[in-house]
Amino acid sequence: MIAVINASPLISLALIDQIDLLQKIFTSVYVPGHVYQEVVDEETQRPGANIIRQAVWLKVIPINDEITTGILSYQLDRGEAEVIALGCEMKADLLIIDELKGRKIARHLGLNVSGTLGILLMARELKLIPDIKPCIDQLIAKGIWISEKLYNQVLKMEKEID
Repeated sequence: MIAVINASPLISLALIDQIDLLQKIFTSVYVPGHVYQEVVDEETQRPGANIIRQAVWLKVIPINDEITTGILSYQLDRGEAEVIALGCEMKADLLIIDELKGRKIARHLGLNVSGTLGILLMARELKLIPDIKPCIDQLIAKGIWISEKLYNQVLKMEKEID
C-alpha cells in the first residue's frame, strides 16, 4: 500500500515517537520535496525534524505536475497541494493530511484520505500499538490540537472510554 504524507501528520507522529508505524503499515511512504524541506529546514526547525531526517525509508520525491500543484495552491498551502498532486501522480492508496480543507478537496478528487488519528487507528487494528488513548494524550501534551468531540469519538469507537 502506497501513502503520501503531509507535514502535520509527519510531525505529529515524530513527536510521539510513532513515525515507524508508517513503515509498518505501508509498503512505501512518499513525502513531496516541499513538504520534506518545510519539516526539516534548518531555519524553521520543526518539532521532530531530527527524527524525520533519520527515517531513511521515507521517500522524498519532487513533484512533476506543477500545473496541478499550482491550481491547488490557490485554495491550499503548497504542502497540501503537493501531497494531492503527488497522490494523483503516484496513484497512492492513501493521502495522510490533517487539515480539513485539504482532506475535502482530496476526497472531492476521489482520493482516499486519513490523518494522524486514522494512522493510529490503523496501527491499533493491526496490533502495532495496544491502545490509542496514550498516543492521543501524548499528542495533546505536545501541543497538537484535537477537539474534545473528536477525542471522545475516537476513544468511544475503540472502547477505551464509555
